[in-house]
Amino acid sequence: MPTRKETKLAKGITTTDSMAPLKACMFIFLLRLSHVRPISKVSNELGSQFTLQCQSQVRQFDIQLLDEGEFYFWEFSLDAEGKFPWSCVVGWEKSSGTFDAFDPSQDPRRCGPALCDWLAKPDGMYLYVEIQQKYVKEYLWPN
Repeated sequence: MPTRKETKLAKGITTTDSMAPLKACMFIFLLRLSHVRPISKVSNELGSQFTLQCQSQVRQFDIQLLDEGEFYFWEFSLDAEGKFPWSCVVGWEKSSGTFDAFDPSQDPRRCGPALCDWLAKPDGMYLYVEIQQKYVKEYLWPN
């Protein structure tokens, strides 16, 4: 009687299903595709330190202190956290303000499929708009 060839999937795990490796890869791909998108990133190009605190209705991050040239990023699930806007409070020596780091009604189109990339500059907050292939000033610092 013929026996089916065993396929090693991982250490200590084998199967006789020849499609198992492909099925496992597809499952991981679909899981990644549906649960972790997009990533929001805020970079400091102010010339000095600034504080950043971002939140949505379901999660709030601790205050971050970013030096010139540093950045902070986070990723979240579109299924749960991506249904709500993410706002951030930025404070530095010359001003402070709040901006929407992710707006589910428009940012999947503006940011592209994976990254909302923000720059904090002395004259305001800039978002990299995928369609235009450039940074666009979205927020001015209050006087």
